[in-house]
Amino acid sequence: MQIDWHLVSSTVVIRLLGNFTAADHRDFKQMMTAVLALHGVSDFCVDLADVDYLDSSALGLLSQFHDRAGRRPIKLTHCHGPVKMVLVIANYEKLFQMA
Repeated sequence: MQIDWHLVSSTVVIRLLGNFTAADHRDFKQMMTAVLALHGVSDFCVDLADVDYLDSSALGLLSQFHDRAGRRPIKLTHCHGPVKMVLVIANYEKLFQMA
């Protein structure tokens, strides 16, 4: 999976490309550490438009991101197909704003 991120005003926009699996653990954690350390960030947006598959490890990483973000909201955008179905079954709409 490829991870790109950039800052738009006070929002960090994170774009994931490819399958989101256990193999992405280290890269996702490095990104998470970097963006959480930025000053002046009020929220996060994770763009899942180009993710076709995620496994339970990916769900765990998203949960860790939620926990470490504290009160700063995380929005999961462009959820579709099997990815959206997994997120809904896992009740992630209770943790994240989903669009």
